[in-house]
Amino acid sequence: MQGFFSSAKTKSDIPVGTTAFCGRCQLHKQKGLKHPKMKVAGKGRRRILIVGDAPDSVEDIKGVPFKEPAGKYFDDEILSDHGIDLYKDCWVTTAVRCFPKSSKGKYREPTSAEIECCRPHLLQTIRKLKPIAILAMGIKSVGSLVPLIWKSSGGNVSRWRGWCIPSHTFNTWVSFSIHPLAAKIAREKKQQGLYEIFLHNEIKEVLKKQDRPYTKIPNYRKDVKLVYDTSDICQLIQKTIKVGRPTAWDIETNCLKPETPGADIYSCSLSQLKGPTFAFPTTSPVVRKALVKFLRSPVKKIASNLKFEDRWSRSILQTPVRAWWWDTMLAAHVINGNRGACSIKFLSFVYLGVPIYNKSVDDLLRATGENGLNRIMDIPMEDLLVYNGLDSLLERDVSMLQRAQFRKA
Repeated sequence: MQGFFSSAKTKSDIPVGTTAFCGRCQLHKQKGLKHPKMKVAGKGRRRILIVGDAPDSVEDIKGVPFKEPAGKYFDDEILSDHGIDLYKDCWVTTAVRCFPKSSKGKYREPTSAEIECCRPHLLQTIRKLKPIAILAMGIKSVGSLVPLIWKSSGGNVSRWRGWCIPSHTFNTWVSFSIHPLAAKIAREKKQQGLYEIFLHNEIKEVLKKQDRPYTKIPNYRKDVKLVYDTSDICQLIQKTIKVGRPTAWDIETNCLKPETPGADIYSCSLSQLKGPTFAFPTTSPVVRKALVKFLRSPVKKIASNLKFEDRWSRSILQTPVRAWWWDTMLAAHVINGNRGACSIKFLSFVYLGVPIYNKSVDDLLRATGENGLNRIMDIPMEDLLVYNGLDSLLERDVSMLQRAQFRKA
């Protein structure tokens, strides 16, 4: 049986069409526009695509994005320090191609609907140009780009700042920064230091990327072994203990709190450093006994939000966890404490480029009703184990990258 973790389903929900919905948006029909549906500018010698928010009145007159004073400041004051010419070395476009005018004829921020209508244009641009790196600048460009490579909500720029993501979707490095206008305004108020540091740091990271992230897109699913036989499960757990390498482990349960009446653990996965990843059901008392031996062993243990596994182990399996070694969530709070930047799904994306892989499972794992139980029983066991195995495998790989960051700090 093939579950929902086929290669197609682990990709982001990219819009099928590549034609912008201009008929729905109608921005191009505003009176007085000089350059509606503004084209991509630049020669792209360094194969870098810069994405801004939307053209303003100056850019509409000139017909070229980033020609307003903030764009000139970005080109002359920031990029030039790194030996980059905006229109020779980069391609330049915007999340919304038409100048969004207010009722008074001035620039206004494009709406979410306008960004959605123009997103197919950005998708078409990326597919056509095949940039090695993309730098999205400003919250509207984030809102346009993120749904193409991860999921529907981008959130604020600060959540994404500082990451250079090896996107699976386009095999492209993707980075995010504040809009140059914010830095220009700060400079005019003599507060430019921090914002200019942001811009310089993001440009430095983008320029380091000379090649695509992958020669072949990783297939994490094939690295997850599903084990159903009780004897095989116990042997693999015992082997994990014997080898003794640091191991990520993850459980799937029918509710959030183990004190809930009827609370139980349905599956578990172990992912050994430089070793195999396997996932298995935990309904058998024999399997649970073997799992308890692992939890009590001196094997160093990795998790994401380890208090969850620790609490369930104490309550359901009647044992504390020995030798906690790493928590990817706690490490993320140290590295980047921004809200929404600490879950293993987010970390798997920004570190490893893995698109959202839990969309169908998420709904069934969300608690419903007065008893607080979810619908884990409605998930086919194969799908549950694949999801469970991916969690521990990605926790393992993210933890290694985080540890490398700590060593460099």
